[in-house]
Amino acid sequence: MGCEHIYLWQDPVVTAPIFASVLIVLVSISYYSLISVASYTALFVVGTVAGIKLYVYVANAVLKKNVNDPVQKCAGMINFASMPLLIATSANVDILPFPAFDPTIPEESITAAAGKACGKINCAIRELRRLFLIENLVESVKFGIALWFMTYVGNCFNAMTLVILAWVGLFTIPKVKLILGPTGRFSRVAFLTRTYYVSYRSI
Repeated sequence: MGCEHIYLWQDPVVTAPIFASVLIVLVSISYYSLISVASYTALFVVGTVAGIKLYVYVANAVLKKNVNDPVQKCAGMINFASMPLLIATSANVDILPFPAFDPTIPEESITAAAGKACGKINCAIRELRRLFLIENLVESVKFGIALWFMTYVGNCFNAMTLVILAWVGLFTIPKVKLILGPTGRFSRVAFLTRTYYVSYRSI
């Protein structure tokens, strides 16, 4: 995988927005329809971009400040003379360079991901066929017990709740394991916690 740096919080500035935004969307979908969540999310993004552009326009045209437009990082280069809102100040504003950002997905990445996904899906289909046709009695019995257990899980949680728990666990469990290290450190933490608790109760 190539996303370890994200869910291990190596760069909180990058991880926090990803984790928070997806979590908010998942929680919203559990209470509202997907269409409403998508519409409100798109409106929020458009409103945020409009607010940023309005601030940049006021700062450059009214306050006479040279403020770079962060939104234009997605466009590579910005020329304020080509923006209708800044025609009045185009003579005093130069071309501001930004690192180019390409939002498209390379075809090679899609082909590689599709190949890996196809292999895993075919493997899962063959395994399910083997379990449902009871080619191995012991494993099919284990599969049936697991399905029976999942009925109780379904009574307690819906699919969206499980997705939310999985998303939160993805961003917390690996980081906790990385911080605490091997199981011996878990034991030491538990021992220190118990020692501090006993000392506090004895005061």
